[in-house]
Amino acid sequence: MSSNLFSGQSILFTVACGHPKYAKQAMALAMSIRLHGAQTPIVLLSDIKDPEIEKWFDAVVSPVPGVEPYLQKVVALQTTGADQVLFLDSDSLAVRNLDELFEKLAGKHFVAMGDWITDGSYWGDTKSNLKKIGVERIARMNGGFMYYERTPDGQKVVDEALRVSKDFDKLGLDRLVGKIHDEGCVSPAMSTTGLGELIPDTAGYSLTPWTCVDVKLDVLGGTFQAVNGYRGEVRTVHPYIYHTAQSGWDLRYWRAVREVVTAVEKGQQLKLESGRKMTLLQKIARRSRTILTTAYKKIFLKGF
Repeated sequence: MSSNLFSGQSILFTVACGHPKYAKQAMALAMSIRLHGAQTPIVLLSDIKDPEIEKWFDAVVSPVPGVEPYLQKVVALQTTGADQVLFLDSDSLAVRNLDELFEKLAGKHFVAMGDWITDGSYWGDTKSNLKKIGVERIARMNGGFMYYERTPDGQKVVDEALRVSKDFDKLGLDRLVGKIHDEGCVSPAMSTTGLGELIPDTAGYSLTPWTCVDVKLDVLGGTFQAVNGYRGEVRTVHPYIYHTAQSGWDLRYWRAVREVVTAVEKGQQLKLESGRKMTLLQKIARRSRTILTTAYKKIFLKGF
């Protein structure tokens, strides 16, 4: 499969397959991206048909046959002609302009958030997994944020991840509730090829709230602040992206989604009607506000 869609361009890419709720979450993500002014095209890969959702995306592409649902995250080079792809899980929200990330990530063939480990537990016992896939270290990553380019090295990581998925129990990490998943394939692909880069959480690109404390989130105000120490270094971080990764019980996320959707709905109702004669009620309301404003200025801003 190949496509000239957005040939040579950068794209923001998300996936929503199966239950319609994922497409709704992807719509909220797209809304948040547009609210912060990103001009990069947004592409949705989905098997869900809903015109009200699709209108928020510059293009909607179909899943690639034969590719596991979780691995659809890495097929943007097949389904579009884009040269730079920033994938975000649909349960994410942007709090800043994501166009800036393409400048930061340009030239990095494959990127994920994470670190390299040699012990502990990550989709199984790490020491056992090291022996299983024949490497000295494993990429401990978060599959909710991935960046990849149409380069030989970027394509090689993608191809290897897809190859791992075909023989997952032999080549990948532990399954996710019985399912083949992206981290279990991409991590071995990065580990065995030695390609790709892991960026620490403290870089401030994307974070999940369960890796932080003292989380403050205001999507409309452009704020996501948290203290992160999940991978060792304790720092206050101001990420571009809030990735809930736990939407089933993350009330903070759903409150933010409601604020985003409500703001968009109210914004769409605004009309420019300059010079139209005010109604009597509007005149009364304006006069009342003028009296209150004048009193405030006299009390707190003498001389103005």
